[in-house]
Amino acid sequence: MTVGKDESIADVLERQGYETYRSCAQGYCGSCVVKVRSGLPDHRDDFQTDAQHVANTQINVCVSRSLTPTLELDV
Repeated sequence: MTVGKDESIADVLERQGYETYRSCAQGYCGSCVVKVRSGLPDHRDDFQTDAQHVANTQINVCVSRSLTPTLELDV
């Protein structure tokens, strides 16, 4: 799946039939967090701590993006 510049990962997942949860849709609540299997997330949330961002093991799909061409998620 390809995520455009003006859409969220959650938008693309939902369009492809995946169910996502995003209460605030702004990166504050953490309801949309999913595990990262590979790739480097571009964290744009305020929910995870700095240490969690550095670990790159989960991503808030409502606001964050990918810094690598491929970002594999556990959905």
